[in-house]
Amino acid sequence: MMRTKEQACIAWREVCNNCSDHQEFFAGGYSYVFENTMPYIELCDEMCDKFSIATLSGDAVAIQALYNTANLSDYQKQKIKSMQKINNELLQTLNPYILQEKYSFLEPYVNELALDAIIQDKLLSLDDYELYILERIVDLSSSYGINSHRLIGTIIDCLGRSSISGRNDEKFLERVSSLFDLIKECEKKYTLDDEIIGNIGYIIKTGIFPKDVEELKDFTSKIKEMLSENINTNNDMNDLKDDLLYALFGMELSDAKYFVRAFDLEGLSSELVLNEGVVELATI
Repeated sequence: MMRTKEQACIAWREVCNNCSDHQEFFAGGYSYVFENTMPYIELCDEMCDKFSIATLSGDAVAIQALYNTANLSDYQKQKIKSMQKINNELLQTLNPYILQEKYSFLEPYVNELALDAIIQDKLLSLDDYELYILERIVDLSSSYGINSHRLIGTIIDCLGRSSISGRNDEKFLERVSSLFDLIKECEKKYTLDDEIIGNIGYIIKTGIFPKDVEELKDFTSKIKEMLSENINTNNDMNDLKDDLLYALFGMELSDAKYFVRAFDLEGLSSELVLNEGVVELATI
C-alpha cells in the first residue's frame, strides 16, 4: 500500500508557515528557497522523507546536514559521485534514496529524474507492487522506442503521493488504489501481458478508469464504445474532438491547438527563431 507521508506533509506545512523564503535563479529559472528548515525536517522519521522536504525547500544547509548524517550504501555514494560529473548541482535536487536497488529499473533515466524533486518525492511513496507495474510500463514503452522519461514522469506524478498535500488529488488517488485492486484481481484470472500493461499505462495517463476486470483487459473496446456513444449523442464537433484527443492522448483540444501553433515555425524572422522560448519549444 502506498505510503501516506503524513509526517512529511506536516513537516512541509511547518516549513511553509515558519521559514522565511526568497527567490533564487536555479536550472534556468527562479524558484523559492526556504531557510532554517532543519527543525521541521526532523519531524520526519524516514530519512527519505527528510531528503524530500530538504530538496523541495531548496535549503542547501539542510541538504548538506542530511548528507553528513545519512547512512548511504557504497553503491549510492559511487553513483552520486558519477552523476556529479555531469551535474555539479546534483545534491540540490537529488534524493539519494531513489538510488536504492528496487528503483534500479529507472537507472537509464536517473539523471533526468534527479532534477525533479517533486517526482522523486512521489516515486518514494510507491509500494513494491506499484513499482512492479511501473517497471512493466517502462519496459513496454522502451521496447517501442517511446521517450520513456516523459512517460515515467507522467505515470509517477499520477500514481504517487506528495509531501506537499496540495498536490494530492485524494479522489484520484482513491481511484488509483481501486485500479490496483482491479489489477491484482485481473492477475488472478489472466496473465498480465503487454496488452494489459499498455492498457494500465493508458488508464493512469488519461484518468479514464475501467469498472471491472473485463474492461481492464479489453480497454480498447471501452474507448471505442465511449467515443461511439459521444458521436451518436453529441453534434458539437469541438466536443467530439475534445473527447477523441483526451481518450487517445490525455490532452484537451485547446492544448493540442497550442502545441500545433508552437511548432509551426514557418514565417518566423531570424530574431524570433533565435528567441530562447522558441528554441526550447523546437527542441522538446
